[in-house]
Amino acid sequence: MLTDEKCLITDFDNTLFDWFDNWYEAFNGALCYIFEQYPNLDREEFLLDIKNIHEEHNTTEYLNVFYEISELQKYKTILNFHEVCSDATVLREELKTKHLHLFCNVLETFKYLKQNNYKIVLFTESEAYSTSLRIKALNLDGIVDYIYAPPAKNFGNTDLVYTKLISFDKQSHYKPNKKNLEKILNDLYLKHENCYYIGDSLIKDIKMAQNANIKDIYAKYGENYKKRPEYELLKNVTFWKDSLVKAEEKSNEQDIKPTFILKNSFKEILEVLNINEDNNV
Repeated sequence: MLTDEKCLITDFDNTLFDWFDNWYEAFNGALCYIFEQYPNLDREEFLLDIKNIHEEHNTTEYLNVFYEISELQKYKTILNFHEVCSDATVLREELKTKHLHLFCNVLETFKYLKQNNYKIVLFTESEAYSTSLRIKALNLDGIVDYIYAPPAKNFGNTDLVYTKLISFDKQSHYKPNKKNLEKILNDLYLKHENCYYIGDSLIKDIKMAQNANIKDIYAKYGENYKKRPEYELLKNVTFWKDSLVKAEEKSNEQDIKPTFILKNSFKEILEVLNINEDNNV
C-alpha cells in the first residue's frame, strides 16, 4: 500500500558535495607523485591505461587503479614501480579525506527537510564503499534515510549506523534509466506526486526524472567544474564512453528543460518545496 510520505531523492556527486574538487585533488596528487618518481613515463599512454581500467570497473573512483596498472606487463619491469603505485594509492586516500566537504548550506537544508517530514533518499552511480565512507565523514548517517548505490568490487561496505544501504544491480542501475527511480518508489511505497528528484546533470539526472514522471530539480551550481581547465584530466580517464562525454558537454537548457533550477546553492530547494525557514526551529 502506497504511503503519503514526502520524499526527496537526490544525486550525490556535485549535488551535495564538490565531487570534482575531491576527485581531482586526490587523483592528480597521486598521479603527480608517480610522475615525479618516473618523469619519463608516457603520460598520454599512462592515462589511457587508467581509463581502460576505469571502464572495466565502471567507475572513475576505482580504489585499486594504481595497483592494477602496476601489474600490467609493460610496467612490471620498471624498478620499484609497484611500491610507488602502492604509495600513490595511500596518498590518494589521504588527499580525498583532506578535500572532502559538503556544498554550503546542505546540512542545514537537510535539517529543514527532516523537520518537514521529508524522507531523504540518495541515489548514486558511485560505488557503495566510497559512498558509505563519505556519508559517515560528512555527518549524513541518519540524515539520509536510504542509499541506493552499486556494490564495490573487491571492497565491503562500511558500517552505517542509521542509513540503510541498498545495492543496485551493477549492470542496470546507470542513469538515465528511469527504472532506477521506479525501483526506489516501489521499494519504499512512495507516490510519484509526493517525490522530487535533484541532480546536477541534465542529460542523466533531469532526463531520468522526467522519464520517470517525477518532479525534477536541476542543481545547476554543481556543473561549474566543467569550466575549469582541470576538467580535461577527468575527461581523459573517465569510465564514460567518449560519446557520453560529448553529449554531456553539448547538453543545455534548450535540449532538456528542467522544471526547477537551483542556480547558486542547494538551499534554494526550500523555495521549490515551499518550506518557510521562519516556521522551523
